[in-house]
Amino acid sequence: MSKQNESSTSSNWSDLVLKLEQQYLAGKLPKHEDYAALPASLRRTSPLLLRMDCVRLMLDGRTREAAEQLSLAVKGYAAQANEREMLSMMGLLALLYTQIGGTPEARTMIDFLTEEYERTPGQCSGFVLWALARGSGSTGRGATRERWGRSERYYLEAAARFAESGDYIWYAGLLLDRWIYDDNLLGQPEWERWLELLRQWATLYPVCGQIYTLLRSEPGAPIDDLGLPERVWILVQAMRTPNRALVRTEMLEHDVEVQLFTMPSELDAIIAADDAGAAAAWLRRAAMLAEAIASPAAQRTADQLAQALREQRPGWLPAVQERSAEAKVSSAEQAGPLAASPTMRIQLFSGLKLSAGAAELIELKWKRRKARELLVYLLLQPGHRALREHILEQVFGEGEAAKLANHLYVSLHELRHRLKTWGWEGAVYARGGMIGIDEAFIGYIDIEQYYTLSQVGDQLWADDREAAVKLYLDAVQLYGPLGADMPYADWLERCRSQLLERQTLMVRRLIEYYSETSDKARAEQWLNQWIDLRPDHEEAYQAMIQFWKGLGHEAEAISWYRRLERVCEEEFGTAPLEETRRLIWP
Repeated sequence: MSKQNESSTSSNWSDLVLKLEQQYLAGKLPKHEDYAALPASLRRTSPLLLRMDCVRLMLDGRTREAAEQLSLAVKGYAAQANEREMLSMMGLLALLYTQIGGTPEARTMIDFLTEEYERTPGQCSGFVLWALARGSGSTGRGATRERWGRSERYYLEAAARFAESGDYIWYAGLLLDRWIYDDNLLGQPEWERWLELLRQWATLYPVCGQIYTLLRSEPGAPIDDLGLPERVWILVQAMRTPNRALVRTEMLEHDVEVQLFTMPSELDAIIAADDAGAAAAWLRRAAMLAEAIASPAAQRTADQLAQALREQRPGWLPAVQERSAEAKVSSAEQAGPLAASPTMRIQLFSGLKLSAGAAELIELKWKRRKARELLVYLLLQPGHRALREHILEQVFGEGEAAKLANHLYVSLHELRHRLKTWGWEGAVYARGGMIGIDEAFIGYIDIEQYYTLSQVGDQLWADDREAAVKLYLDAVQLYGPLGADMPYADWLERCRSQLLERQTLMVRRLIEYYSETSDKARAEQWLNQWIDLRPDHEEAYQAMIQFWKGLGHEAEAISWYRRLERVCEEEFGTAPLEETRRLIWP
């Protein structure tokens, strides 16, 4: 291609970037297809467009694409050392995870964003506060109303951040999400000033006008299609006119809010079916979705569904209560199997191992590897449970729906049979679209202990390093390859990566502590651990070289440099960095 043609093409792409940014400035979200036409090398040159595209994918229900885009964006901005944009993208990714009901990643990410906000609030945009507002309700600690109060404070701070930066499109989206979270928005005095700002911006920007009109409309009043993205439009219709029949597209089948808020339109069909058992299962599903969403509006919806069913079919009440009680076995029934069988002691690091209390390890024999995967997946989920759809997608992958459902059925059957054989009958349940392991049967899981020790150590590190180190030492001894007996399980990769980063952080802090206290033997021990753990970290070799140079042991320092040379050449086909070489030969 000639230089002239290259210049012309580059100019065309620049024109398209400018056009899309102008659409945003006019208060519109460009279509994903327009953004996707840009070459990959240009997409991340505009943080504005990248955010818009990710939000568009989320609102269109294209969850997997949005997650991929956001994950790439987080890595890209991290590589550029652009902390503010990296945290913003992490905020959007956390919002996506809460949109599908929460994942282990969501808990970890919300914890990280909370720490970052407390440490450097100035680096955190409105997206981080928005994620914390949603995450505090579903993954936060404390009583329900306490968590809701914390979420409200984050929402208000997010509104202030977007208002200060003039990001009116995200500001309008935040207020709409706050209304979905709890539709009492207009009755709150602290929100009056923010609604007034939205009204002022409505005269300038179409998206602000659309959302202001929606928020000010009377409940139950007919609403026109305002051109909102599909997910938002379905939620708006479901919340404004609950009895209206709505069609959920396939892309939104994993969206927990869409699932719950469209359930009122199913009430007539549930009653017409004249099946008290099916009605009880339907109500349990509503309760589980409400718990996953953890918002005031979600809880009210689940309560209203139960009340409506009781009012219209009072004769079903005993059956509904009886079947609902199956989800929470009575204390008398619980005492039976648990008194006869100790709780499970579970090891997930370095391969799955089970034991009953202090007894010897149980020999695990599986006919189907997916049954073992299912057990590990459930053990890693919050509350040790997950929606059936999420399990099918994460553990069983893509394929014909009927075949995947059959694979899940036979794997679930084997898992139940195995646990019953080992003395834990009834430990696994499947009801209301949720599959899980009854927590009453679980006594100890090594990975939960690992996270507890390390996170408490993090909290103590700034003020009491000696106490933090004691916890870190206990935690690092637990670590091992997650799913060592399941190398084929791709869905474990994200968790493995997070654990590796967590272990690396603790090892580096142990090195720092023992270096500061002049305990050379232990400092060397943990430097070796760092290199064994992360042979790809040239920084670890640099620290080891500096350690031996500081002791005046030139030969040892050179020996470690030669070792790094071999690793670089054999594993990566490269050579050590020049800055590393200068540590030996300045």
